[in-house]
Amino acid sequence: MEGSSQDQEGIGQNLEKARQNQDGTSQPYSHQETDVQAFSAIREDWPGNSENISDSPQKVYSKAQRRQETLGTEGYSSDEDEVQRLTTLPQGPSVINEEELAQLALIKPLRSKGGLRHNAKQLIQEIQRQIEEQEILKEFLSLEHLKPLDDCQVAKAPENREKNRYRDILPYDATRVPIGEAKGYINASYIRVPVGTEELCYISTQGPLLSTTSDFWQMVWENNSNIIAMITREQEHGTQERRLVQHLQFTNWPDHGTPKSLQHLVKFVRYMRKSHQSGPVIAHCSAGIGRSGVLLCVDIVLIYIEKDLCFDIKQIVTHMRNQRFGMIQTKEQYMFCYEIALEALKNIQKKRALSPPFKAGKIFKKDDENPPKHSELQR
Repeated sequence: MEGSSQDQEGIGQNLEKARQNQDGTSQPYSHQETDVQAFSAIREDWPGNSENISDSPQKVYSKAQRRQETLGTEGYSSDEDEVQRLTTLPQGPSVINEEELAQLALIKPLRSKGGLRHNAKQLIQEIQRQIEEQEILKEFLSLEHLKPLDDCQVAKAPENREKNRYRDILPYDATRVPIGEAKGYINASYIRVPVGTEELCYISTQGPLLSTTSDFWQMVWENNSNIIAMITREQEHGTQERRLVQHLQFTNWPDHGTPKSLQHLVKFVRYMRKSHQSGPVIAHCSAGIGRSGVLLCVDIVLIYIEKDLCFDIKQIVTHMRNQRFGMIQTKEQYMFCYEIALEALKNIQKKRALSPPFKAGKIFKKDDENPPKHSELQR
């Protein structure tokens, strides 16, 4: 659903053009400055090698601070492009190495009686059966029958039509994100999903247009969001700021497709969750429903697993679609969510198989029929 190169203005318009825009549409909200941390996709180390990143012996994620006096917009580059190498300030990048990310990606469920951790084997078998019998495809097709919940009247208003990247991807009036005292319009939706006793809150939005860049940053500011997860490619510039915003970018994800590596996305999502401090996580791709929907679903599923709770992907996607129409666009994207859940469950099962049966002061073997009583361990 990517538009033409002329249609796909991103967040990084040339600074000089932004300064020349006399009507202020390219300027950031008010005159607030923003210190943006850009988080690149997995890539090879700094010298500039352009070989296949999946074969790299030393993969790193980099987080680079950039500073300028204002923010503007520029077009998206192709999702199939080679990974962009970021230009950083003289002090150099803060690098998160592969080993640290691998540890971060390990899901460690809470210990509870009869929770998901104890049923991992059965869940794995059930998901594998659903995949083999194409039940997941049927499940996705059943979601296509969900009807829009309202008429999106605000999005269709004449003064707001040019603010929509696509005519048929509009936020519901009931869940749209209002901006400013006048509750102005931006093509963005609140997504709230309960997980146990907790409610996760996100904003899913389209990639900013040249004319909506200031609206985008106003939304970030007013919602006190410290995380922007960008699931597309673009050029972006940051600024010296009063508030820290981490701009996390996953660049190797084709529109309507899925990433080549499950682990790369899991690491990205886990880093996103670890870095989250305030406000809703703001996710955007081009339209704000396909790749953004997958990102949110994966984050929700991993949190379910971490809390040792059973999950229902169909129910999660239904919940998201009731708040923004069309979340997760293709059967491949839907299947990808199951594949990540399956991989996480397999890792838990593997870890559980390697763990001792119980631990109380020291490790006992399975065939130890008479382990010491608790009172004996305290002596």
